[in-house]
Amino acid sequence: MAVVASGATARAANKAAAVKPVGATVAMLAAALGCSSLIGCAAAGRPGTDDEGSRIRVDNAWVRSAASGSTSAYADIVNIGARSVTIRTATSPPSPFIQLYETLSRADGVRLNQEVPTGFQIPGHTRIRLAPGGRYLALTRLVTPIRAGSDVRIALVMEDGSAAPFSARAR
Repeated sequence: MAVVASGATARAANKAAAVKPVGATVAMLAAALGCSSLIGCAAAGRPGTDDEGSRIRVDNAWVRSAASGSTSAYADIVNIGARSVTIRTATSPPSPFIQLYETLSRADGVRLNQEVPTGFQIPGHTRIRLAPGGRYLALTRLVTPIRAGSDVRIALVMEDGSAAPFSARAR
């Protein structure tokens, strides 16, 4: 979340920003845009891009509505670039804690949900599907309800720190 100051505080922040190295300025700009970095950060509906040639596009995104607790988000994620990318986590305003999960079926038919701490790897020119009964984003510790019909901002965070923001419709 970006904090906007006014008056003397804003002048001091602007002065401090003017003497920061380029990397720090880029990081401040990325934070203002709601991204973890500008590498891979894109406006909604446009793929994120990094200097390595990977490009992420998110299609058909949706999230389960929930009044409190936790919920899940699903989407088709396409790496339209040539290089493999790994999604390590995600961020979203309603959930301060998002984990990558998958549902597994044991031989006895019992289904288990387990965290995927290594992330979701997407080879170049490949699509993965986050769907009920498979891989998904677990949004936990909701700080605000997610109401059916609302749009929820989510940003996938890659291994290199780049982000691919998108919007998911709650249902």
